Amino acid sequence: MNMKKIAQISFVLMLFSTVPLAAGGYEAAPADKAVVYLGRLSGFVGSMRPFHLFADEHYLARVKGKNYIRYVCDPGEHIFWVAADNRNFVQAKLQAGKSYALFAKIQAGAWTAGAALYPITEGSKDWKEFGKMIRESKPDSIDPAYIAKWEKNHPDYIEKALQEWRDAGELSVTLREDEYFEIPSP
Repeated sequence: MNMKKIAQISFVLMLFSTVPLAAGGYEAAPADKAVVYLGRLSGFVGSMRPFHLFADEHYLARVKGKNYIRYVCDPGEHIFWVAADNRNFVQAKLQAGKSYALFAKIQAGAWTAGAALYPITEGSKDWKEFGKMIRESKPDSIDPAYIAKWEKNHPDYIEKALQEWRDAGELSVTLREDEYFEIPSP
């Protein structure tokens, strides 16, 4: 088995090793990990257009409508990104034991509509709705079979997309390590 395949299997096992969630998706981050909630609120405009979510060189999920995923990762620097008709990147620096949120939405342009990914905190205008969504509903499940199929059908997509982004020197949004939100005690 090659090293890339071993890394992919290890990643999927790590992804699913989290404790099952309670009523909703609100659960404190493990002391040695960071948690990122990635989702979208658009239950109407562009809701049928899927957003593909990524963390670094890993494909995470396909999200449609008003949904989100809960991603547990190591603290430190990461690149989160979304792809639809375009790609949009967020550079993040995450602290252990903290929870963060990234909000994907349709970004209308002159000729096309694409996806944009933004940090969202308790002070953000959309926090009331986003916070309610993750408090009251379970996250979308992350299907390893779908991820494997997607990666098989798009063998070099992630590597090429990240390289194009780096080569173009495109600006990205920043998620700072102090932009976490607090999980209320039960």
